[in-house]
Amino acid sequence: MRWIISEAERVSSLSRKDIMHARWQPAASIRAAIWIVAHKDSGHSLKSIARIFGRDHSTISVVMRRAMARTSRDPVLAEAVSTLAASAARRAADLESVREAEARRRQELVERAPAVLQDLTSAVKSFYKLDHRTQQPWAVGALLVALQDAGAIEDDTWAALREAVGLKTRCGASRRINAAKARRDPDFSMLIERARAGLAQAGLTAQA
Repeated sequence: MRWIISEAERVSSLSRKDIMHARWQPAASIRAAIWIVAHKDSGHSLKSIARIFGRDHSTISVVMRRAMARTSRDPVLAEAVSTLAASAARRAADLESVREAEARRRQELVERAPAVLQDLTSAVKSFYKLDHRTQQPWAVGALLVALQDAGAIEDDTWAALREAVGLKTRCGASRRINAAKARRDPDFSMLIERARAGLAQAGLTAQA
């Protein structure tokens, strides 16, 4: 919602204060255009618009209806609606591109995770001499900390991740527990760094 207001400031050369509160006609037209685009093109509810502008939602509804009826007679309003609607369409396309990129990133995660887990399990066996019951929790715990640091663990990827790496339980799934373990145990910290390096090969580096 606030990006629409910022865009309106840019195209109208009005201040945010004028857009939000001024009663003179150009400001009122720009304000009505914001409401129309926010509601019709960006899916904001009347109540959310009313809350931001300090109006009653019924007032927003009446003003929008009247403004839409007079677009043919108000060139400022018509141009503002057209320009803001075009900006909303571009923003929606950009957001869709971001969602598609994130989906590809998570697919890379699922594809890369089994190899990383296998490497961690081998490292546990070779370097840390842990018994069999301890090996998987350590390896899985380190992998999950690295994945969470990369912002890659979400509800919609967990099931696919479990299937890809063949997990039977959610062992090591608690970020808090594994982070605490890492602070106490330098060997576990080394495993986490190894997991991060493995994920980095798929471009899954930790988020800033």
